[in-house]
Amino acid sequence: MNKLIKSNLLVLIISNTTNLFNYLLQVFLAHSLSTQDFGIYNSVNSLGLIASSLVNVLMFLGAKYIIHFQSSFPRQCALIRLLTKTILVWGTLLCLIMTAFSGSLAKYLKLDETAPILLFIGWFYTFCFIGIYMGILNGFLQYVKTTFQNSCQNLLRLLFSIIAVMLIGWSYNGVLFAGILANIVTVFWMVTAIRKKINVFQITPGVLPEKTHYEMLKYALPVALNWIAISILSNMDIVLVKHFLTASETGLYSVASLLAKIALFLPMMMLSVLFPEVAKLHEKRESPLKTIMITMSLSVAVTGAYTLMVYLFPELIVGMLFGETYLGASGVLVIITLAMSLLSLNFVIFSAFLAKSVFSFLLPTYAVIALTVMAVYLKFNHSFEEIAMAMLMGSAILLVVNFLIITRYIVFGYRKALTRNGLRKYHGS
Repeated sequence: MNKLIKSNLLVLIISNTTNLFNYLLQVFLAHSLSTQDFGIYNSVNSLGLIASSLVNVLMFLGAKYIIHFQSSFPRQCALIRLLTKTILVWGTLLCLIMTAFSGSLAKYLKLDETAPILLFIGWFYTFCFIGIYMGILNGFLQYVKTTFQNSCQNLLRLLFSIIAVMLIGWSYNGVLFAGILANIVTVFWMVTAIRKKINVFQITPGVLPEKTHYEMLKYALPVALNWIAISILSNMDIVLVKHFLTASETGLYSVASLLAKIALFLPMMMLSVLFPEVAKLHEKRESPLKTIMITMSLSVAVTGAYTLMVYLFPELIVGMLFGETYLGASGVLVIITLAMSLLSLNFVIFSAFLAKSVFSFLLPTYAVIALTVMAVYLKFNHSFEEIAMAMLMGSAILLVVNFLIITRYIVFGYRKALTRNGLRKYHGS
């Protein structure tokens, strides 16, 4: 268990450099682009993050089934080839479909051109391979290495963006293209790291068990629904603000949302430790309660400290990082930070459920998403404070619901449900 704590803390430290590079990029763009262009970039970026939820499905599949086949290198080799072919075929088809609807997406976001949408599609396609290979490496319990690679990816995007904007003179399109280049470099790096663990080209692939494809598809559907929900909850605020309000207001709100997401992303990288550890305990038929509680406690401590800092010094934080131009965002910052803090705790619970193949949380999650969007469309759409308040109410309701669900499984037992998922009966340990 001490090893788990050390891994969590190490991943947390490295992931903070990832967040640092992300926010340095945002600070750079806020000072280099107009408020309108800054808002356009972040609205397209949020749309891309929602679409990338499908990539996380591949990451979880890779981690889960690499662990499942840990006793057979040939089967692990066959799995890696299968996941790669999946992206080459289905990823290409999905990108073609998105390209066909690029005009409609641009119209919804009130864009004058489709170039940003096409660039985000290119970023999405290259990011699909990162999702696969990150999952595979996590399955080999290389989560510290993948966290470091993710950090370097964001550093490359920052450097390429500075070159695109400062030296070439491009605007948001240049920044989106920089993301594609950073993805390509990271993909080749991850492929090299995988070959050091298992040489796919030298080992003859084994034959996967007969029902493996069916089991993966059966597992992938609820995992996809989970990650789509996470991406919508994390990014729909900027998309809604861009749809209902002006580009300048979106630029202001983007600053508040970006700072608030620090509370969301600080504990998120610890989930790359939580999921494979819980999955490993699942295979051993052992209780993951201690692992979940350690990760949850660290998440509460980290997000709580940041939320308190934002509550005490909102104007100082906005002014210091983004300048006086964006001080109008300080009023909504506290509201959306609290909303993102509550979301981060929901995501810890989500990850634990996924590792145990428990999916009862999905229905109430989508119900809360639908209610939040309906609230914005029907009433809370006259200012970004109203949209942020709708996000906060949705996050709070969702946390209460998920707490009740996890209490049902862990405290009161529900032995049939746990046994059906191959788990040992809980005794509070």
